[in-house]
Amino acid sequence: MKKLKTLLALVIVTSLALVGCGQKAAEEPTKKDESPFEKVAALYEEQIKGHEEIDFGIDSYGSENATYMYEYAFVNMNDDDIPELLIGKTDESFGVKYIKVFYYDKENNKLLSPTKNIEIGVAGAGGFRADVVASNKKDGLILEQGSGMNGQFEIVRINLDIKEDGTVELKNTTLQEYMLGDAVERETEGEGKIITWYAIDDLSALEQFKAGKLDLNKEPEESAESQPKEETEQPKETGAVVDNKTVFQGTLKYLSYNEVLELQGIDDPNAGYADTSEKFAILVLGGETDVTAESGDGTGSHTDKAKMIKLANFADAANYNGKEVKVKITSMFWPSDTSLPLLEPYALEGEYEIVE
Repeated sequence: MKKLKTLLALVIVTSLALVGCGQKAAEEPTKKDESPFEKVAALYEEQIKGHEEIDFGIDSYGSENATYMYEYAFVNMNDDDIPELLIGKTDESFGVKYIKVFYYDKENNKLLSPTKNIEIGVAGAGGFRADVVASNKKDGLILEQGSGMNGQFEIVRINLDIKEDGTVELKNTTLQEYMLGDAVERETEGEGKIITWYAIDDLSALEQFKAGKLDLNKEPEESAESQPKEETEQPKETGAVVDNKTVFQGTLKYLSYNEVLELQGIDDPNAGYADTSEKFAILVLGGETDVTAESGDGTGSHTDKAKMIKLANFADAANYNGKEVKVKITSMFWPSDTSLPLLEPYALEGEYEIVE
């Protein structure tokens, strides 16, 4: 009987101990699993914060004593669920931005980067011009590049080429070639999406990415300063408001090379080597207007007087010839060469649209 009592006591003590352990385990918080976005964000953050250590391989042809500005962006270059990281390094004295792509290798939890860069901007010498947009079909990037000197341009699709040896490179496919001033019907019409760039020390987009809340389909918000203000005492105006900052009004002229010279009342500054067959879409403003635009040599933006604005590669220009129009322009450049119209600003294709 004594043994039975002892056995029962042991059973009770053991049961209580097990219940206590169960309660303790239930009370201890379960460690939260790291999301795939957090894992990738940690790797992206290393590159963003260590941007000055990234080898862009541009020392041999970057300008002497150059100063650089760094930015970053996210794009979907393929249809997986992880956007690629872009880090841009702009040579502020030369006017060219060098872009490094970083791809997340999910299988090995590491970043891969192609050896080649993407180059965009307006060079301070040589006539190089280029711009890149993302494909809204998640089919790589779309690069438009060429030379303002010889007028030869091309549209290129850039995809990621994942190699069997575990490396990645950029695969460039030329879609179209044309001469500056040609009316070009683009294969990628409507596919391009402007890339939103962030200052390298602004980690807001990285934090959104980490939380899985980064929306690459959301259009960049315009600052309050750039929004046209409504006059409270006037009835609300319909249509686009002309503010000569984002929306400009004037007469659109579709002109030949010699007609632009006549319009400006100048002799040919490029006599002997210009492509005189080039056609121009020119928005002629209603007098001298203060225009703020980026300097083509990459030295920053400044405000100056303009009488007209060139709308580069405006395929539908002939249909608007002689008409009064309003044009919304997201960015413009002051020329760094003697291209026509001489000393007047221009907007690249994709940076402007006719508005009502």
